[in-house]
Amino acid sequence: MKLIVVATDFSPQAELAMWQAADLARATGARLLLLHIVTMPELALGLEATLADSGLEKESLISAQLASAREQLAGLETAVRERGIQVTSEVRDGFADTAIGDCATALGADLVVIGTHGRTGLKRFLLGSVAERVVRLSTESVLVARAPAGPESARHGFARILVPTDFSDLAEAALTMSLSVATAKARIDIVHAWQIPASVTAYAPARVVDAAFGGLREQLIADIEKRGKCLVSRFSRPEKSVRFFALEGSPAAAILAHLGDRRYDLVVMGAHGRRRMKRLIVGSVVERVIRHAPCSVLAVHRRPRAPEA
Repeated sequence: MKLIVVATDFSPQAELAMWQAADLARATGARLLLLHIVTMPELALGLEATLADSGLEKESLISAQLASAREQLAGLETAVRERGIQVTSEVRDGFADTAIGDCATALGADLVVIGTHGRTGLKRFLLGSVAERVVRLSTESVLVARAPAGPESARHGFARILVPTDFSDLAEAALTMSLSVATAKARIDIVHAWQIPASVTAYAPARVVDAAFGGLREQLIADIEKRGKCLVSRFSRPEKSVRFFALEGSPAAAILAHLGDRRYDLVVMGAHGRRRMKRLIVGSVVERVIRHAPCSVLAVHRRPRAPEA
């Protein structure tokens, strides 16, 4: 990696994203760009009545907001630079969901890192968080950071990584990326979720399905295990442990159940979808994992440069 763009709104979640990005930058030699987006059109339109009542001018308020943002960015730059990492900062105007990805693309960034505000209960099902929209709209890979915040927390990089695969080229790109971000002695678990189509099993008792499709099931599992072993052989490294698991169930549910049973630092997975349709597609496997995973999630949009074996 050469450039990592870190989006920040100065929240604790954004601070976590910054420090996870700093860990990656230090490990890979990349430089960081701290990016803050100011949505000036929304600010100017939404506060006209308040400004009129207070006697303030929009230009003065915007200037003050920009000055405050640059001051906070300068403080973050200093903290990151003290850890020996090359870092710059920038303030841009726009709407965060599009401006973050557009900036990363324009600068040729290898990765976007963004925090996500925690949600519980019904709020998990409310769509539209900035992090989800950035993943959906960006053409660059996006790391959504989630973990205990702060540079003082006992983190040692991404040492336990889960990589779901559907055996596609983009899934292999996710595996390549996992090697790039993993610590020296990391454990990388590859998982593939499979199931007999519901249209086959919906109206038949389990014993009937087992009798009719038992042979097919065994053949399917054998084929999956064979392809999994091939991936393990291709992506294993002397200093990293790579394993494969076949999970029965729908992809999102099986992945999340596996995450719940084990402890991981990061999920790395391919983000499918066409850019023009991403604004309309809701409930993809990647989005469900991002919303419910107990750890950070890296959505890979394109094949990264392969690390040396």
